[in-house]
Amino acid sequence: MVALVRTHWSGTSGGPGITQIALLGAAGGIWNPGGEQAAVNAMRAYWDSLKAYLPNELSLTVSPVVDWYDRETGELQGSNVAATPPVVVVGASSAAYVGGAGLKVTWETGQVRDGRRVRGATYIVPIEGACFNTTGTVATTVRAVINTSSANLLTALTAGGVSMGVWSRFRPAKDELPERAGAAFQVTTGICSSKSAILRGRRD
Repeated sequence: MVALVRTHWSGTSGGPGITQIALLGAAGGIWNPGGEQAAVNAMRAYWDSLKAYLPNELSLTVSPVVDWYDRETGELQGSNVAATPPVVVVGASSAAYVGGAGLKVTWETGQVRDGRRVRGATYIVPIEGACFNTTGTVATTVRAVINTSSANLLTALTAGGVSMGVWSRFRPAKDELPERAGAAFQVTTGICSSKSAILRGRRD
């Protein structure tokens, strides 16, 4: 099994949005329902540690509902609800920002599948303009904070008996591509890119 914890973004003109994080069992094993509270608490703490960079009109709500799936077929197996819903995180920055611009965190697993490195990504968009330096890249001090927060998130999940994963979902056979079962890999580190991240929607 693999589970998903979701964060809903609202309050800015580009929203609403959603961030999904895959959850595995301890040390990357099979997800066992029961780690929901630790997972949502850790996710909420992650966003709270970054709220100084988030516009003050932005609200992030970590859902207490954690769905879990068959990791090979992708079929929904059930849902569990954390007993204590996380408190909403509100951005704390009043500085100017660009609605579609922000940061990208790459989640590394150190694993290879089908000749490619297995990686995941989380986009933190939007963020205040002061996070960028005069060359248009993400400020070193900001990257350091993001990297520390990402490491703390992984540590908090481990302490709660769960782990973060990158989930490669089931792919049905199509054209010359064979069917491929889903697979999940434990995340070992999170690294903030020095380049800005741009999100585009259908309204662009």
